[in-house]
Amino acid sequence: MATDQTDTRPAPPQPLPSLDSIGWWESLKAGVLAVQRCTSCREWQFPCVETCRHCGGKLTLEPISGRGTIYTYILNNRPAAPGLPEGDYPIALVEPDECPGVRLPGRVTGTGPVTIGMAVRAEIVAHPGGDWKVVVFNPV
Repeated sequence: MATDQTDTRPAPPQPLPSLDSIGWWESLKAGVLAVQRCTSCREWQFPCVETCRHCGGKLTLEPISGRGTIYTYILNNRPAAPGLPEGDYPIALVEPDECPGVRLPGRVTGTGPVTIGMAVRAEIVAHPGGDWKVVVFNPV
């Protein structure tokens, strides 16, 4: 006799992109990890804003490799909102290899211990309950 294994948990909250961040979310939806970069001074920045924090120049999103290093992390031990994973899992700030000073947030996957300085690679995954995608980081 089969039992119904339907997941009855609510879907997690969905991103609500702003005018500044819509490009980030659309690039993830297209499967591309991209970070804002100034067309004048060439500085990278995150989160997305209207003009460069360094010189006020025009910004564009540039694709990056997704390789990076864990700058810091926390061990989350309770869901921050209904529908998010339960149990202990690490959430890190990752500095992408090509973007010094930028810190991208994301959950770290895998079963081993997480350490500051650990090499990781970004993966873009579907965010349950909607059409958006998010970044998670896998140890390499």
